[in-house]
Amino acid sequence: MNSASPPEAPLPAQPDHDTGVIDRWEYLFVVPAAAALLGLVGLTFVDVVGRYLFDHPLRGTTELVELAMVVIIFMGLPLVTRHREHLALDFLDKLVPPRVVLFIEGLMGLLMAACLLWLAWLMAGKALDVASIGDSTMVLSIALAPFIWFIALAAAIDALVNIAMAIDQFSALRRKAVR
Repeated sequence: MNSASPPEAPLPAQPDHDTGVIDRWEYLFVVPAAAALLGLVGLTFVDVVGRYLFDHPLRGTTELVELAMVVIIFMGLPLVTRHREHLALDFLDKLVPPRVVLFIEGLMGLLMAACLLWLAWLMAGKALDVASIGDSTMVLSIALAPFIWFIALAAAIDALVNIAMAIDQFSALRRKAVR
């Protein structure tokens, strides 16, 4: 009988991206979005069971679904931006020199940041208006202002992510120019 141990399996490849503070910081977005999604699934399940088995749907489900969607979408927005997971039409990138692509991506990042900062400004104004009149959902009377403030904050954070990525693009462009 051979007592030699089987060969060890190779270690998995290391991820391409940083595993530093920024990646740990992403958990501030991932965990609440995942919790909202899990809550949305549970809420939908309870509502469907109540509606079809007991002929008694859960009161306020539509409002809760809408508010959960706000959390999921706007928590995910900075993550999608940071990982470059947006829908992109890059069919012209192969026809344009790489330096031009870096420049255009940097400009687009700044343009997106400007649009997101404008959205954040508009949402902050809307949140002030909604808070001043005490607007809430119709069935459950959940205050709407905190959710609108949340949209404003998430848009501002995504703008900062776009600015950081634009700076990274311009830095890469500069590094290529030096070489």
